[in-house]
Amino acid sequence: MLWLATVPVGVVLIAIAVLLAHVLSAEGPEWTYAGPRDNRVAPTVSGNQVLAGFSEGQLHCLRLFDGSQVWPEPFRRPERFVSEVAAGAGTAVLCSDYGGVFACSMVDGKGLWSHQLDGATRAAPLLVDEIVYVVSEKGEVRGYRVQTGEELLSLDTGIALSARPAMSGSTLVAAGSDGVVIGIDTVSGAEKWRRRLGVTFLCPAACVGDRIAIGSEQWRMYLLDPAEGRVTATVPAYGLLRLPAVGDKSSIYFADSAGYLYCADPTTGKTRYTSRLGRTVDGGPYLHLGSLYCLVDSSILVEIDTTTCRARRSWRMADAASGLAIGSGYAVVGTSSGTVAAVPLD
Repeated sequence: MLWLATVPVGVVLIAIAVLLAHVLSAEGPEWTYAGPRDNRVAPTVSGNQVLAGFSEGQLHCLRLFDGSQVWPEPFRRPERFVSEVAAGAGTAVLCSDYGGVFACSMVDGKGLWSHQLDGATRAAPLLVDEIVYVVSEKGEVRGYRVQTGEELLSLDTGIALSARPAMSGSTLVAAGSDGVVIGIDTVSGAEKWRRRLGVTFLCPAACVGDRIAIGSEQWRMYLLDPAEGRVTATVPAYGLLRLPAVGDKSSIYFADSAGYLYCADPTTGKTRYTSRLGRTVDGGPYLHLGSLYCLVDSSILVEIDTTTCRARRSWRMADAASGLAIGSGYAVVGTSSGTVAAVPLD
């Protein structure tokens, strides 16, 4: 692609060389927790706790600093949990492949409330101002009060929604696998706008500055005005975009399935730098205290300088790592073999 001509080859090569040097000297995790074997683990950090969802229907709560169990027993349901948890107001909310929405206490793991949707709810829930929003692959959009489960929003869109929505002001934005993006007024519960972009979206939407960023299967990041759904810029990539973007009004950062990290101007879509981190990027990027963190090649956590694109540190976390969460000064990795590993960043 011609746009890569603007990226200095020397900068990319230096970044790769520095990254390889760090990988060869990578440290290991501070602690590791072994749960049910052969489970895919989706971790979430909330305060000083790690909520680890195991794919065969268990949610474990661990202390962030040593990996010990908080609850006497995990929260269990005969469901399949595949996405991250939304946590707040002393409550953890998670969704299942079979349309179930479940809430439990973060104190003891006891169930608090549940709802059943018609479609699969593989997308992670979104918690904003003590209201949790969930979407289904049959187009259902629901909002529940997180402490009680009271339904506050109910809208059937007819769109196959398979990724977490994003909130900008009072507008909830969700994208469907059929390329339709919808904006919903959460105050009135009515649809504000709908745009058909002719691509496939399996990427969680993200609020980046005053834009909504959504990556596509067609190797392009879309930036939309949340007020009306108009596409204001796009950024090309080398691979599938299934991980949410991060950033602010001045910069957007995202990674693709081919192992590339991108920094671009969210207003114009112009790429500032592109760096090949590895064969794949499996988690991130996350922004934390001026650094970016990515899970690379299913095993290596890498800290990257946002300005120079150079690797600062790296940790060899675990084999078959598949999920990354960062919070409270820690990085936590979940694997597809039922383990959780964590390392302090500060």
